[in-house]
Amino acid sequence: MGGGLPVHRVGAHDERDPAQPARRVSAHDGRRDAVTADLLHDAAGRGARARHADGGGRDRERGRSSDLRRRQPAASRDRRRRRSGGRRRRRDRRVPRQRPRHRRRARRPAQGAAGRRRALGRRARIRRPRARAGDRAHRGRGRSRTQGRAADGARRAAVSRLARADEPAAARIARRAVTIPAYALLGCTALVALPLLLPPLALHDALRRNRWSGVRCALALAHYAVGELLGLVAAALLVPAGWLFPARALDWNFRLQWAWARWLFAGAARIFGLRVSVRGLDAAERGPVLLFLRHASVIDTLLPAAVVSSRTGLRLRYVMKRELLWDPCLDVVGQRLPNAFVRRGRGGAEAEIARVRELAADLGPRDGVLLYPEGTRYTPQRRREVLARLAETADPKHLERARALQQVLPPRFGGVLALLDDAPGVDVVVCAHTGFEDLRSLADLWSGALVGRSVEIELWRVPAAAIPAGRAERIDWLYTLWERVDAWLEERARAGGASP
Repeated sequence: MGGGLPVHRVGAHDERDPAQPARRVSAHDGRRDAVTADLLHDAAGRGARARHADGGGRDRERGRSSDLRRRQPAASRDRRRRRSGGRRRRRDRRVPRQRPRHRRRARRPAQGAAGRRRALGRRARIRRPRARAGDRAHRGRGRSRTQGRAADGARRAAVSRLARADEPAAARIARRAVTIPAYALLGCTALVALPLLLPPLALHDALRRNRWSGVRCALALAHYAVGELLGLVAAALLVPAGWLFPARALDWNFRLQWAWARWLFAGAARIFGLRVSVRGLDAAERGPVLLFLRHASVIDTLLPAAVVSSRTGLRLRYVMKRELLWDPCLDVVGQRLPNAFVRRGRGGAEAEIARVRELAADLGPRDGVLLYPEGTRYTPQRRREVLARLAETADPKHLERARALQQVLPPRFGGVLALLDDAPGVDVVVCAHTGFEDLRSLADLWSGALVGRSVEIELWRVPAAAIPAGRAERIDWLYTLWERVDAWLEERARAGGASP
């Protein structure tokens, strides 16, 4: 019949013309052959039933067997029926399940606070300060990961160079063998003795009516000892962490320094009831900068890390006196960071200034150098000594300007000029503060001079374009800068603040 389907029986000879090329068999042809076989099977079933009704005469006439099911084995027929869900038409059968393509699944954004930190990248696992307007110009555009690793390596090399030039390893180990056990013992003793000391101290303060200064001093001492103990434990934990992740060790030690300073300063503010106000903090949001700080008390050494760095993320490199190495936290963590612990005095000034110059190398957009231009804490007695020394050596014009300063010491030029020479194009940030002038010793702390004080901190920024280039011009500029600090203190004293 003209409308029949062409069937190629198994075992039949291929009658294709040898001259014609072989036809390519595709997956579509295989599916078409399967459909053809199903239709033939249904047609064979209908024909068998018709032949069974007439006794198989029609098949006998054609010379064929009436049992057409021999052509389809029973096992194959049952298996095909189970696969297709029974004897149904093609359109009734279920569509076979398609095999999914192998493709890379897109990573879903992480959820939660930890996920958001992971989404920022591997270098941002520790919390960063919030980005602010104008930061893009100071981030180092086009900086690749390789350049970032190179910069971190340069900073670590600078730290190692400063540490080697500071002192012999034997002297460092000998000092720490004394200070670390002593401070650990102090912390444990303070925790044990504090409940025993508070009742008699409270009775003493009640009789003296000194606003509980004795109790406050005991609490402050215990708070300081616990802070040292916690800082040493954290510093010890950072040793294996630094071995595993050397690229992040520097940043982790900076953040440990900020946390330690914030612990001490915030605890002192709560214990003594200080009212702290900060203005102009945005001046220190972007680096690189040179931070010049007024020095009036022991506690104001905590201000740069506790107030400035912990809020802005500015990684400051300190110029500090060598005696502070007897504090074990400053000794251990401070010498892991690019700091300079200098010897005060007239001898070896050139070598110490050379070490200060090294701090200005490789300053990045988050870095800064901290310097106390006065060189030491202000007291009226020290002011008279400095003026007497300047009367012998200083220029008469500079001596006159130094005598005009009433609330601050005259600035020293060596470290300031060295930093300005080695960090061209870097802005200067000045930090003036008042409120700690009466705290010069532990006796002042015991007297209650710090209780309820109002602490005011103000920062302002001087652009690099406003800094002159010549040495004499820079000395005059520095005196002008310090005269502004002195006028700021005079204004706060007249307004009823802390009287220096």
